[in-house]
Amino acid sequence: AVICGLVAVSLLAIGAVLSARRLDREALSLSLAACLFAGVCGYHLMGALLRGPFYGFPAIGIGAGLVLSGGCCALSLARGRLHAVIPVIIGAVLLLLGVVGVVVPQWSARSWVIAISLIGLAANALPWLSLSVARLSVDSPTSESEIFALPKAIDIHEVRKQYQTGSTLLFDLRAAAGALIVFGVPITVSSPNPAGIALTLVLFASMLLDARRIYSQSEMMVTVIFAGLGVCLSCAACTAYHPSWVTVIIGVFSIGALLCVIDTQLIHRSSIAMTRLADTANVIGVMATLPLAYLALGL
Repeated sequence: AVICGLVAVSLLAIGAVLSARRLDREALSLSLAACLFAGVCGYHLMGALLRGPFYGFPAIGIGAGLVLSGGCCALSLARGRLHAVIPVIIGAVLLLLGVVGVVVPQWSARSWVIAISLIGLAANALPWLSLSVARLSVDSPTSESEIFALPKAIDIHEVRKQYQTGSTLLFDLRAAAGALIVFGVPITVSSPNPAGIALTLVLFASMLLDARRIYSQSEMMVTVIFAGLGVCLSCAACTAYHPSWVTVIIGVFSIGALLCVIDTQLIHRSSIAMTRLADTANVIGVMATLPLAYLALGL
């Protein structure tokens, strides 16, 4: 814990120096790495001082480390401060759910089921949220006088700045949402009924299907990475908690992989039928999230 804490402080200090030297990319990378080490420091510290399940005091330690380091990251960076939203959001959610797991242990798994379900649903509204924060608007003419009137002056630099703000926030929110859902996979899959594993697979399938509407390479990469990691982790957790379901899970996983290969490799042209099928599957996945979450709660 001490070593991780010292590494986190050192990386934050180096990141602040690099940011002052206008090496923004290097400073941001080191600052986010410092947040990771701070989370590990909090995990080891709380795990050594207070014994308990992983989603209790250790989760509180991880959340506290991420929030604290994320705040320091936002203060130390001259540019790119918006990326500090990632560790702050993740840490705040972990703190809240960790406190629930400590105060009401029997609701620890249920709180994570509720959290990842709401996060998965909220992920569909992230583009509109980022657009509203960016304050970009389209002024369409509504009358003949407006159509023939001279166009208003547009500050291209202000528009570019607003677009970059919205795009950065969208990337950060996608990364935070994906990390939180992946973090809650093991405790959700540990549910005694199949609804837990079904919920995680539906959430990650919806993420992959929603990636079809993403045109930014960075957002596409983070979405696909977290979705693929989440599917693999869901299957691994299923083998650990429910060995009797392994055959069914492997079959479903193989069919999904086969459909992805057919859609991406064998069908070279854009198919209207496949597009409608993917849209339908995405809508069904979103609609099935809350019923599966209710079943996974076991109430």
